[in-house]
Amino acid sequence: MNNYYISSREEYFLERQKHVFSAVMRFYTHDEELICPPCIPKHVFESELEFYGLLSYYHKVNTAPVADLSEYKAKSRREEILLHIEFPGYSKLATAYAIFDLVVIIISTIVLVLESVQDLKKYVMFETICYSIEVVVNVYFTIQTIVLITVYPSRKLYFSSVTNWIDIISIL
Repeated sequence: MNNYYISSREEYFLERQKHVFSAVMRFYTHDEELICPPCIPKHVFESELEFYGLLSYYHKVNTAPVADLSEYKAKSRREEILLHIEFPGYSKLATAYAIFDLVVIIISTIVLVLESVQDLKKYVMFETICYSIEVVVNVYFTIQTIVLITVYPSRKLYFSSVTNWIDIISIL
């Protein structure tokens, strides 16, 4: 560490990856897991953690690229469920789930657009079908959100994601 000490200023100067440093600071100040920021390649993150002496605290499941997850073995049932829901590259089942999830989103969007077409509102069955589809989609996303909150490594981590808040607000 003496290589980084500037005696004239009586401080250390570390020119390292700022995003990694933010993750390290969160780890120390909030007792959170070490999570690789999406903008940092995994090998760079691990190299930086090695510099800080924190590599042993890093759980690779949090940030492994999709290609690496196919050989990863989940440590628990909760982790396996999370990997299937959040990482399409984890398995064929995870890929199928991701595709199904996208199809549900597309159907929901199409129904939303079709409901705005005035000419279709005159058909009684149309409104019933649209309402039924909306109910099924909302139930699906509500169940998905509850499962994700249940299996996430920490509630704090789940609720710190903006996209998870968007999901929660969209089902309300």
